[in-house]
Amino acid sequence: MAVARAREGVDGAGDLPWPVPATALAQGRRFIARMAAVAKACHAADPTGPSPILLLPDKDADGLSAGAILHRTLLRVYGVPDAAIRVHHVGRGASPGSAAEREAMTTSQARWIVVLDQGSRHGPGLTVAAERGWEWDDSEAPEEQARREMSDAEPRVRSLVIDHHHLASGEVGPKGALMLNACAYEPVATSALLTWCICRPLWTAAESDAAAGPSQSQLAGGLVAHAESEAQAALDYLALIGTCGDLGVQVKWAPPWPDLEPELKRCTRKRIGEIVSAINARAYEAARTCGCTLMPSLVQHVARRDSTSRARTSPF
Repeated sequence: MAVARAREGVDGAGDLPWPVPATALAQGRRFIARMAAVAKACHAADPTGPSPILLLPDKDADGLSAGAILHRTLLRVYGVPDAAIRVHHVGRGASPGSAAEREAMTTSQARWIVVLDQGSRHGPGLTVAAERGWEWDDSEAPEEQARREMSDAEPRVRSLVIDHHHLASGEVGPKGALMLNACAYEPVATSALLTWCICRPLWTAAESDAAAGPSQSQLAGGLVAHAESEAQAALDYLALIGTCGDLGVQVKWAPPWPDLEPELKRCTRKRIGEIVSAINARAYEAARTCGCTLMPSLVQHVARRDSTSRARTSPF
């Protein structure tokens, strides 16, 4: 129901696209699928090498939830090994576009970089190698692409920005990046909700195929089908935390927004508010001390919650 109503907003004829144009959502899903496939091939070829995927979520509830949604999707839908994904929080007072952070991203040797909820700065690429663009040749198999780029002296870095902060008309964000920004499409989705809209259908897209086989069917391209209830437990809760983190627990889940009111009632507004407060308090402390364990803590919290109907513990 939640996914269906969100899809109506995206594909509604004559309506303003939401949370971004449908073509942008498709590009985001295509990027994630290719990133996962190439990262798995890189990791298989060099398990002790640098993590091919680098995630940079903001430290607040919205950014962390967006990062956790994507992180869980990569692990559980595409089967990307945890060691193939590195999470980085920018330093105090810095941004992904600052010289120190661009150097950190370059030093990481990541081949795929995703920045979530960190603004949509228009200017140079996240790294020099990222300025070469995010596209690839679909005629080349992911394994071949991984093998070729691992041997390149100067491999291309592909980057994706998922955000909802202001981006002026005519600006495209960091040079070479795929930009998915919700700021121009009312009601503006938070970064976590935008990431949910990109990732949520991936969990259940193959559900009908899975019904004829095991509960989780390995499909072409590495996609794993999950039951609706599992996707709900895994992602809807995170979308709630992120959205309520930016907009408050009284936010109205009216169309074109997905109907997450049932999940909110299960968790209770009071409990979601407490968790948001705990995350944002920890984010403030992390910003002061440059702590870097925020998103792993949130991911572990949601993993502990998966088998229960309510959030009973704090993520920290």
